[in-house]
Amino acid sequence: MKHLLLLCAWICSTPLFSQTLKGKLFDSYNNEPLYGASISLGGSSTTTDNNGAFSIECSKSSTLTVSFVGYKTFSQVIKNCDAFLNIALIPVNKNLDEVDITA
Repeated sequence: MKHLLLLCAWICSTPLFSQTLKGKLFDSYNNEPLYGASISLGGSSTTTDNNGAFSIECSKSSTLTVSFVGYKTFSQVIKNCDAFLNIALIPVNKNLDEVDITA
């Protein structure tokens, strides 16, 4: 009976420990949403949708890492899984100095 009671208590409390972090990712220059960016937190990973939105399983003190081609990678330790994050990625301007085309 004790084991059944402990099992029931554990099952009922599991949702309290599993939290979801939500947010939106956009370009810092023109405020356009960024579609398909990589989001990782702890052992979980996901990508942003067409609107730049994401949700990912969260545990406190994990490091959130956001990366997208052509932008600086963003990293931050998460202290509050209930927060909604608006993240602006900064474009990286790397221009080629010279291109030689030979045929």
